[in-house]
Amino acid sequence: MSSTSSNYSFNKYNLIKGLIIGIIIFIIGYFLTFSIYTTFTLNFIFNKAHFYLKDIEKFEKMTETERSDIGLNSVIRMIKHLNMSFFSYKEDEQKTLTDKLTLKWAPKLYLILTVCGTIIVLLKLIVNFTINSIVSTTINSSVEVTPYGYKNKFKPDGSIPSSLFQMFLIYLKNTLILIIPTIFVYIVYNISLFTNFYNWVKILISLIVFISILVYIYYTIFSKSIGVSRDPGSSMSSSELDSEKILKGFFNSQDYDFVNKIYDYKDSFAGIWIVIAIIFLTFEYKNLNNIKVKVHNRFIKFLNIGIVLLMFAIYLCYRNYITSTDKTANYNIFDDKGELVPEMYKKSVNNIYQAIVKYNYPCMPFDKNIS
Repeated sequence: MSSTSSNYSFNKYNLIKGLIIGIIIFIIGYFLTFSIYTTFTLNFIFNKAHFYLKDIEKFEKMTETERSDIGLNSVIRMIKHLNMSFFSYKEDEQKTLTDKLTLKWAPKLYLILTVCGTIIVLLKLIVNFTINSIVSTTINSSVEVTPYGYKNKFKPDGSIPSSLFQMFLIYLKNTLILIIPTIFVYIVYNISLFTNFYNWVKILISLIVFISILVYIYYTIFSKSIGVSRDPGSSMSSSELDSEKILKGFFNSQDYDFVNKIYDYKDSFAGIWIVIAIIFLTFEYKNLNNIKVKVHNRFIKFLNIGIVLLMFAIYLCYRNYITSTDKTANYNIFDDKGELVPEMYKKSVNNIYQAIVKYNYPCMPFDKNIS
């Protein structure tokens, strides 16, 4: 067997196709995430209140019926219950319309934590999906890698359409969970049954909903760092691990270490997420305290975040995952004798180039034994 590239076969168009699909997935997910951030988070309550506060004198002159007809009373009720839920509501302080439309510091803090957590959870998912799309599409081809005459099938059954559908479901699941506080505020705070409960009951119900979602958000963000098991049978899981398992569906078990390294290396770059968190914390702080943010400045920052995250995802797909401690690991596909290096069939591959050959090479000797 010669060591020249002519001795192995793979669809070179997969390299381009994988990159294009990954970029498309990222762009769609990125703008969908910002739509959720701007439209479906609890920001919408504050923005509605701020709309009325900007022209408060006009609305102060209205009758109760007129306020009810334009939805002002609904916003007042939602603000009241939000303040009450975090023990920030006192009847004697709600004297003016301005007071009734003003969030106190505790619910503001909750908004900051949930909104920033929501954007980070969804952006991390988009990076995961981009990685999965690039790697799986690149290595996935119609080339049969089962040795002639063997009944065992050595190529996994990973399906691109199936993986895209699974990723969509993960994203949808998280979106629906993360907007529960918004749904709760918008619907429950506006029904008479809830309004007629005792105050302590309303506070208890609200806190259970709000705190549960906050715990879910930060569990999802930090689940890998707190040692959640990768075992498929583990009772504890997270969207991070679900994303990782989707990518593993395209590899044999001996190459799971390659996928683990991609995701571990991704999570080791905490600095990227810290910077993004600081940016959104700043936006939220300014927004909730009526400090103006120029639209074009915000758009440029959002665009820069998107470019950085896309390049980060691409880098993670194509880097070599050999560390200084991997004394027996190998970058190569063939050794000096023209034989496949052990990583190609017995050990885990270390980069996408080895993976391409391994899952596109005719008659890959997966069963070969090496001492």
